[in-house]
Amino acid sequence: MSGLNRLTIDELYAFMRALDRSGVTPDVIRSVAADETLAVSMVLGYEQERVRRAEELRFHRMLFTPPVYQLKTVRMWNVERNWGFTDEQFRAAASVIPSVPDRYLVGAVLIPHLGTVQRTHDELWAMAASRHPQSDLWDRFEPDSQEIDGETRHFGVELASGQEHAPGLRWEVIDFGSHVGKAVTDMAGRPLPHAGILAAAALHPEWVAYMDGNRVPFVWLSGYVVTGDSSDAFGNVPTLSLEPYAGKPMLRRMHDDGRKGKPTYAVPTFHRTI
Repeated sequence: MSGLNRLTIDELYAFMRALDRSGVTPDVIRSVAADETLAVSMVLGYEQERVRRAEELRFHRMLFTPPVYQLKTVRMWNVERNWGFTDEQFRAAASVIPSVPDRYLVGAVLIPHLGTVQRTHDELWAMAASRHPQSDLWDRFEPDSQEIDGETRHFGVELASGQEHAPGLRWEVIDFGSHVGKAVTDMAGRPLPHAGILAAAALHPEWVAYMDGNRVPFVWLSGYVVTGDSSDAFGNVPTLSLEPYAGKPMLRRMHDDGRKGKPTYAVPTFHRTI
């Protein structure tokens, strides 16, 4: 009883409340009280879960690049790609680096929002593709106009209804593992990441490298839609995945029907924007 004797009354009550919230029943408590081997099993289960969570946290931290290195990388790309962000804008971004909870697959991303939605998409895809040996972009993402069945269709990407774009440097804290298997339409009406997911693919290459559709799910680029192929905007939502091709992993930007969930895909959502 030495362990319990070191607890305060408040701590004991907190423990009891936690057990109550877990759904434990009086019969379970009576069984554990009558058989100490069950108590030992509970402690062993706790230890196994503690080790699992520690490993998950270590893995999670490996996936995401620290904000200070993101600032350096985006500053370098700003010069190389002539994006036009000023030193003052970078200083402002450095002054509001967000804190990120130790929550699995939640990470901070510095997003350079350029003059237009399409240019932001194209530049960030170019940076993401440059970080991975093989990449593939479905041609419908390229801005273009074509005559199809006597109708002029304009292809490219734009924001889904209700999403916003404004030029500048901004941080987003995104949950890249949320709503696995859900349809994008299930999230309709709420703010959703768009450029932030592409920026993450460029700035967090380890996150992409470990995509397997299971431990690290593939993702919908949930705040974008692809124009020109469907009368229903959510009929063509971009996706991002890492898939084998010729024996090597390939970063793929395709699109699919956002009205239907995919069991290996998450619908990323904002944890916080700054």
